[in-house]
Amino acid sequence: MFGQPHETAVDAARQHLFCVEPNTEMYALAYDGYVTKDGVRLDAILVEVGSKGMKGALVASQRYTSKKADQMFEVGRAAVERTAKNILEGTSDAISP
Repeated sequence: MFGQPHETAVDAARQHLFCVEPNTEMYALAYDGYVTKDGVRLDAILVEVGSKGMKGALVASQRYTSKKADQMFEVGRAAVERTAKNILEGTSDAISP
């Protein structure tokens, strides 16, 4: 959802996942967001992953720091930061980004 506030776009994508085919075994939702470390907000790519039969879903993050437009990104360590509601286990209050 280009041009929409970040939370609106991620929530819309998550709501769309509630309508997946019944035989869907796994899902992944990737988005640009942030993590907080020691009270500091850090840019990150987050990927929420769930599968049928899995209790909860995992949210992995990859921190990054943007440089000048003509340079590559500086990448931090990847981590599994938290868990979320597994969308394949039914509708509920999934963790917001």
